[in-house]
Amino acid sequence: MKHIGIDIGGTSVKGIVVDGQKITAQTKVPTDISGGLESITKSIFQTIENLLPYVDENSGVGIGSAGDIDPFLGRVIYATDNLPGFTGFEIKKVVEERFNRRVYVVNDAVAAFIGEIQFGAAAGCDNAVMLTLGTGLGGGISVNGRILLGSNYQGARIGHIPLHPDGRACTCGLKGCAEQYVSATGLIKTAHDCGCESSDCGEIFERSSNGEAEYQKATDIFLNDMCAVIRTVKCIFDPECIVLGGGLVELKKYWWDALSARLDLNSEKLIRPAILGNMAGSMGAAYLLEDDTLITKH
Repeated sequence: MKHIGIDIGGTSVKGIVVDGQKITAQTKVPTDISGGLESITKSIFQTIENLLPYVDENSGVGIGSAGDIDPFLGRVIYATDNLPGFTGFEIKKVVEERFNRRVYVVNDAVAAFIGEIQFGAAAGCDNAVMLTLGTGLGGGISVNGRILLGSNYQGARIGHIPLHPDGRACTCGLKGCAEQYVSATGLIKTAHDCGCESSDCGEIFERSSNGEAEYQKATDIFLNDMCAVIRTVKCIFDPECIVLGGGLVELKKYWWDALSARLDLNSEKLIRPAILGNMAGSMGAAYLLEDDTLITKH
């Protein structure tokens, strides 16, 4: 059956129609966060409306959103200022009332992880971890075939593992969190600390590969920090696989081999690149309308 999958981000709301594993339609609507919750809600509604002509009357809407999400109430427990006004937002209720359709809401990193479990790099793994290397560092963890939610739906906040105590200030209010180092934002900050001028991740990696010393130093620090996070995750969860996704994985030709060499964890089998790209979150959110057994109260 066809369903709509939505991925809410700080710059746009992406939407697709999924029929099994096939994407049959897609759209993207910009978000203007300066307009707060009202503006973002309009973008969500517009994205769904753009896709309604391509689905059936019984089709549902699966939504992946940044923030700590209660998937049973479809409510945002907490979100940073990247989505202003989102804390407390009743996404499920608001969308159901507007469109009179079934709605499922989960954290965006969890949605991407579910997409990779069902259709991508983590297929066949009951115990898996996904690190989403984007603007921040998202996480998803499955234990014995169930998503780890946590008692306050804050499980798998891998981006907020304390990596460098008393380090960089984080949006969560603490210091030294992993996402301040192991993310696109973190890489750029590290590069600047090393004297690099560029604020483009691709250029940083490319200039490092060309032998420019300050850029090599920055990528070396970045990869060492990533290794520390991966080793921590492996020690705690002993997963069958660790999937690396997000925008930085699109640049893996510059750093994947170097990361594998540093890890020495039989990384060819354990560490895997995500394969669904930026469609993972929308596909995972839509899948939950067909089968929500991955998301259950333990």
